[in-house]
Amino acid sequence: MIYRDLSYNDIKELPEFLNAINLKEFDISYNYNLSGKTLINKNISSCRFYETKLCIADEKTPCLTSIYDLQPCEIIPTECDEIDSYLKEKNIDVEEAGFYCSVDSDKKVDYLNIKEQEISEEVLDKILSYNSTTEIKISVDNSKNALTKIGQNLPNLKKLTIQNSVKSLNLKVLKKLKSLSYL
Repeated sequence: MIYRDLSYNDIKELPEFLNAINLKEFDISYNYNLSGKTLINKNISSCRFYETKLCIADEKTPCLTSIYDLQPCEIIPTECDEIDSYLKEKNIDVEEAGFYCSVDSDKKVDYLNIKEQEISEEVLDKILSYNSTTEIKISVDNSKNALTKIGQNLPNLKKLTIQNSVKSLNLKVLKKLKSLSYL
Protein backbone atom coordinates (compact mmCIF):
# COMPACT_ATOMS: atom_id res chain seq x y z
CA MET A 1 0.00 0.00 0.00
CA ILE A 2 1.48 3.32 -1.02
CA TYR A 3 -1.33 5.88 -0.84
CA ARG A 4 -4.33 6.08 1.48
CA ASP A 5 -6.96 8.79 1.07
CA LEU A 6 -9.34 8.93 4.01
CA SER A 7 -10.34 12.56 3.54
CA TYR A 8 -13.93 13.81 3.80
CA ASN A 9 -15.13 10.98 6.02
CA ASP A 10 -16.46 10.98 9.54
CA ILE A 11 -13.43 9.36 11.15
CA LYS A 12 -13.08 10.13 14.84
CA GLU A 13 -9.87 8.25 15.64
CA LEU A 14 -6.83 7.23 13.58
CA PRO A 15 -6.43 3.46 13.37
CA GLU A 16 -3.16 2.47 15.07
CA PHE A 17 -2.27 -0.04 12.34
CA LEU A 18 -1.58 2.86 9.95
CA ASN A 19 1.69 3.43 11.82
CA ALA A 20 2.88 -0.06 10.88
CA ILE A 21 2.05 -0.34 7.18
CA ASN A 22 4.13 0.84 4.23
CA LEU A 23 2.47 4.14 3.40
CA LYS A 24 4.15 6.82 1.29
CA GLU A 25 1.29 9.30 1.11
CA PHE A 26 -1.62 9.81 3.47
CA ASP A 27 -4.59 12.18 3.49
CA ILE A 28 -6.99 12.38 6.43
CA SER A 29 -8.11 15.97 5.79
CA TYR A 30 -11.59 17.30 6.46
CA ASN A 31 -12.49 14.77 9.10
CA TYR A 32 -13.77 17.52 11.36
CA ASN A 33 -14.29 15.31 14.41
CA LEU A 34 -10.96 13.51 14.15
CA SER A 35 -8.95 14.00 17.35
CA GLY A 36 -5.93 12.35 18.90
CA LYS A 37 -2.36 12.11 17.65
CA THR A 38 -0.89 12.28 14.16
CA LEU A 39 0.71 9.20 12.66
CA ILE A 40 4.33 8.46 13.51
CA ASN A 41 4.93 6.27 10.46
CA LYS A 42 8.45 7.20 9.27
CA ASN A 43 7.74 5.89 5.74
CA ILE A 44 5.22 8.63 4.96
CA SER A 45 6.74 11.42 2.89
CA SER A 46 3.52 13.30 2.21
CA CYS A 47 0.61 13.69 4.58
CA ARG A 48 -2.41 15.98 4.83
CA PHE A 49 -4.17 16.78 8.09
CA TYR A 50 -6.28 19.83 7.14
CA GLU A 51 -9.33 20.57 9.26
CA THR A 52 -8.78 17.96 11.96
CA LYS A 53 -8.32 18.22 15.72
CA LEU A 54 -5.12 16.19 15.75
CA CYS A 55 -2.02 17.03 17.75
CA ILE A 56 1.54 16.25 16.68
CA ALA A 57 2.70 12.97 18.23
CA ASP A 58 6.29 13.23 16.99
CA GLU A 59 7.66 16.42 15.49
CA LYS A 60 10.31 14.40 13.65
CA THR A 61 7.73 12.69 11.47
CA PRO A 62 9.02 13.42 7.93
CA CYS A 63 5.75 14.50 6.35
CA LEU A 64 4.84 17.21 8.85
CA THR A 65 5.34 20.77 7.69
CA SER A 66 4.55 24.16 9.15
CA ILE A 67 1.52 24.57 6.90
CA TYR A 68 -0.62 22.59 9.31
CA ASP A 69 -2.18 24.35 12.25
CA LEU A 70 -1.32 21.48 14.56
CA GLN A 71 0.17 21.76 18.01
CA PRO A 72 2.40 19.24 19.78
CA CYS A 73 0.49 16.84 22.01
CA GLU A 74 0.67 17.73 25.67
CA ILE A 75 3.30 15.72 27.45
CA ILE A 76 1.98 14.53 30.78
CA PRO A 77 4.81 14.27 33.29
CA THR A 78 5.31 10.99 35.09
CA GLU A 79 5.75 10.65 38.84
CA CYS A 80 9.46 10.07 38.16
CA ASP A 81 9.56 13.41 36.32
CA GLU A 82 7.97 15.01 39.41
CA ILE A 83 10.60 13.49 41.71
CA ASP A 84 13.40 14.46 39.35
CA SER A 85 12.16 18.07 39.24
CA TYR A 86 11.86 18.10 43.02
CA LEU A 87 15.45 16.89 43.42
CA LYS A 88 16.70 19.55 41.01
CA GLU A 89 14.67 22.18 42.87
CA LYS A 90 16.45 21.11 46.07
CA ASN A 91 19.84 21.29 44.26
CA ILE A 92 20.44 17.58 44.66
CA ASP A 93 22.74 15.90 42.18
CA VAL A 94 20.65 13.01 40.88
CA GLU A 95 23.69 10.84 40.12
CA GLU A 96 25.31 11.49 43.49
CA ALA A 97 22.07 10.62 45.26
CA GLY A 98 21.98 7.36 43.29
CA PHE A 99 18.51 8.29 42.11
CA TYR A 100 16.93 6.22 39.41
CA CYS A 101 13.22 5.80 38.86
CA SER A 102 10.92 4.00 36.45
CA VAL A 103 7.17 4.10 35.96
CA ASP A 104 4.41 1.67 35.09
CA SER A 105 1.94 2.08 32.23
CA ASP A 106 -0.08 4.56 34.32
CA LYS A 107 3.04 6.77 34.73
CA LYS A 108 3.19 5.90 38.43
CA VAL A 109 6.44 5.07 40.20
CA ASP A 110 7.14 1.34 40.23
CA TYR A 111 10.93 1.26 40.80
CA LEU A 112 13.24 3.48 42.87
CA ASN A 113 16.96 3.46 43.50
CA ILE A 114 18.26 5.84 46.20
CA LYS A 115 21.08 6.41 48.66
CA GLU A 116 19.72 7.37 52.08
CA GLN A 117 23.03 8.93 53.12
CA GLU A 118 23.05 11.37 50.16
CA ILE A 119 19.65 13.00 50.71
CA SER A 120 17.90 14.90 53.47
CA GLU A 121 15.06 13.46 55.52
CA GLU A 122 12.63 15.82 53.78
CA VAL A 123 13.72 14.54 50.37
CA LEU A 124 13.52 10.91 51.51
CA ASP A 125 9.98 11.51 52.77
CA LYS A 126 8.99 13.02 49.42
CA ILE A 127 10.49 10.14 47.42
CA LEU A 128 8.82 7.53 49.63
CA SER A 129 5.42 9.24 49.38
CA TYR A 130 4.73 7.54 46.02
CA ASN A 131 2.93 4.49 47.36
CA SER A 132 2.58 2.78 43.97
CA THR A 133 6.26 1.78 44.23
CA THR A 134 6.68 -2.00 43.92
CA GLU A 135 10.48 -2.25 43.95
CA ILE A 136 13.27 -0.35 45.70
CA LYS A 137 17.01 -0.66 45.75
CA ILE A 138 18.34 1.45 48.59
CA SER A 139 21.70 2.12 50.15
CA VAL A 140 21.09 2.69 53.86
CA ASP A 141 23.08 4.09 56.74
CA ASN A 142 20.00 4.34 59.02
CA SER A 143 20.50 8.08 59.48
CA LYS A 144 16.95 8.88 58.39
CA ASN A 145 15.11 5.68 59.32
CA ALA A 146 14.58 4.78 55.66
CA LEU A 147 13.51 1.21 56.36
CA THR A 148 10.92 2.32 58.92
CA LYS A 149 9.53 4.81 56.40
CA ILE A 150 9.46 2.19 53.66
CA GLY A 151 7.53 -0.12 56.00
CA GLN A 152 5.02 2.62 56.78
CA ASN A 153 4.58 4.24 53.36
CA LEU A 154 4.88 1.59 50.66
CA PRO A 155 2.13 -1.03 51.05
CA ASN A 156 2.57 -2.27 47.46
CA LEU A 157 6.28 -3.00 47.77
CA LYS A 158 7.14 -6.46 46.41
CA LYS A 159 10.92 -6.33 46.15
CA LEU A 160 13.43 -4.61 48.41
CA THR A 161 17.18 -4.70 47.86
CA ILE A 162 19.23 -3.21 50.69
CA GLN A 163 22.85 -2.16 50.50
CA ASN A 164 23.83 -1.86 54.12
CA SER A 165 26.61 0.29 55.55
CA VAL A 166 25.76 -0.35 59.22
CA LYS A 167 26.41 -3.43 61.35
CA SER A 168 22.80 -4.37 61.99
CA LEU A 169 19.39 -3.47 60.65
CA ASN A 170 15.99 -3.80 62.27
CA LEU A 171 13.97 -5.61 59.62
CA LYS A 172 10.92 -5.90 61.91
CA VAL A 173 9.91 -2.44 60.69
CA LEU A 174 9.04 -4.08 57.36
CA LYS A 175 6.45 -6.51 58.78
CA LYS A 176 3.51 -4.42 57.49
CA LEU A 177 4.62 -5.06 53.91
CA LYS A 178 2.28 -7.94 53.08
CA SER A 179 3.19 -7.92 49.37
CA LEU A 180 6.94 -8.09 49.98
CA SER A 181 8.21 -11.30 48.38
CA TYR A 182 11.90 -10.48 47.86
CA LEU A 183 14.28 -9.07 50.44
